[in-house]
Amino acid sequence: MSITEPLTNTLNPTTSSTLTIRIVKNFEYRTVKNLVLQHVNLETTTVGELKNIIREKNESEISFFNREAYEAYKLHPDVIKWD
Repeated sequence: MSITEPLTNTLNPTTSSTLTIRIVKNFEYRTVKNLVLQHVNLETTTVGELKNIIREKNESEISFFNREAYEAYKLHPDVIKWD
């Protein structure tokens, strides 16, 4: 007889999920802040709504950055200044 426990990601329904968002505070010094959002409905929440929730929950200023500019910075952090 095999005793198995259910996976933790299947215990909660998709209508009440917990998300951990990593907010990069400073690329140069690699500081991050983890923001935990509980009871998020993954079936109805859009990306735009999720961004608004993150902005409301985060007390400091947040902006969503350009991925291409970030990749260029990662390749040449000593040459490119991240503003």
